[in-house]
Amino acid sequence: LPDADPITSAVIIGVMQVFDELHSLMSREKGLAGMAENVRQGYRAGGRAPRGYRLKPVPTGTIRDGKEVLKSVLELDDQAPLVGEFLKQRAAGMPRRRLHQLLQLPWPETTSIGMEHNALVYAGHTVWNMGNERIEGRYKGGVKYRPREEWVIQRHTHPALISDEQAEALLRQLESLQARKGRETRRTPAKYLLTGLLKTP
Repeated sequence: LPDADPITSAVIIGVMQVFDELHSLMSREKGLAGMAENVRQGYRAGGRAPRGYRLKPVPTGTIRDGKEVLKSVLELDDQAPLVGEFLKQRAAGMPRRRLHQLLQLPWPETTSIGMEHNALVYAGHTVWNMGNERIEGRYKGGVKYRPREEWVIQRHTHPALISDEQAEALLRQLESLQARKGRETRRTPAKYLLTGLLKTP
């Protein structure tokens, strides 16, 4: 900062903070636009590969700082058959916990829920912008996933483990469950006479 009186310094600092925030927002928008364009070209926008896949580096033909630019696509890994069988059975209505027991799956049930949300990815499509951003530890709007119309989907980018119909069945199950949870949270809190005594199997 240039030498100035306290009042002028405060003004200069305020202006610099505004430009810093502006630069941050512009950089974020450019980064998101770049990710969306990667998806439209059939590449991954970043992050780890979903379970059942691994990342495969692909040369783009572009040289940057003397090095070839690589992007990534998905290819099947050793767990792909097990993942595919699990998702097909879930799409047919088999309970998640029962499947974990029958197939002796080596991952926790919470991971399986995320896999079901990624159903379109397992149908061979690259999907981006599914998740809501976190603000101070909470998801924007109180929900983890954005509305489906906001997703960026590029179809047929990698080998599929399930069909489109099975993927849609999985997503419908999750939407139905979310709708039921929403109705339950809107109920008026009340104490019932037989609470703790009367139970349902």
